[in-house]
Amino acid sequence: MNHRSHLGAALAVVASVASAPVHAQAVTTDAQACGWTGCQEQTGVSSASASNSGMVSPEPSGEMTWEASATALPGELHVFAHGESSGAFSFFPPYAITRASASFTDVISFGTVGGVVEPIEVTFEVSLVGSCVGTPGAADGFAHSGCSAGASLGGPPWLGIGVGEPGTSTFTAQLSSNQTVGIFGRAEVGGSAYKGFFTGDFGNTAHVYVFSTTPGVTVLSASGHDYALPQVVAVPEPASALLLCSGLCGMWLTRRRLMRSTG
Repeated sequence: MNHRSHLGAALAVVASVASAPVHAQAVTTDAQACGWTGCQEQTGVSSASASNSGMVSPEPSGEMTWEASATALPGELHVFAHGESSGAFSFFPPYAITRASASFTDVISFGTVGGVVEPIEVTFEVSLVGSCVGTPGAADGFAHSGCSAGASLGGPPWLGIGVGEPGTSTFTAQLSSNQTVGIFGRAEVGGSAYKGFFTGDFGNTAHVYVFSTTPGVTVLSASGHDYALPQVVAVPEPASALLLCSGLCGMWLTRRRLMRSTG
């Protein structure tokens, strides 16, 4: 499989405005799904989703199928693309090409209590989870596929981070507590296949987090989305769990002996 990942789209710039009130109108979402016959696109304020699927048979000897979907929410982007081709084509491009993209804009501000030390420290993070799979090159050297995906987070000129494969990218900035920051997040996946298939499954994928380690600072958003990092619940290691179980069993046996001796 010809598997390549890259940051597919250039970062858009959303201006950072200091001391400006947060308005809900600053929130936008966009989802686009594209296949052989064109693109389906939906936009919205709180969420947007689009899907595209179909099949074409340019010649009796072969056909192309595709499926794409995208969902955009503030801080959360989902993209999926699949393409498949069979046979040989002589008068039509031989590749089943499919792609999907999702994006959002939002405005971040900060709630503070008295006595906050300036400047405040704010961390921006974008993560991408998913996979690209496809048909490896055949013995005749013709069948092949390619797939790529990427996620990015931009905004003011000093913010531009992204990942071109599953992973995480972060950036920490020193800001003032009365500052507002416009952010732009985007995720996309796409690929092509000839005499084979590809699947870019990033359906539960790109997430954006914004948080501050400065005491007394709360991150707010125009959309109302909570950009805090998810809480990780610690799972006891096997050895710790065994030790805990042994302790409980010991307590139970001791209690039982005491009850017998006093009975």
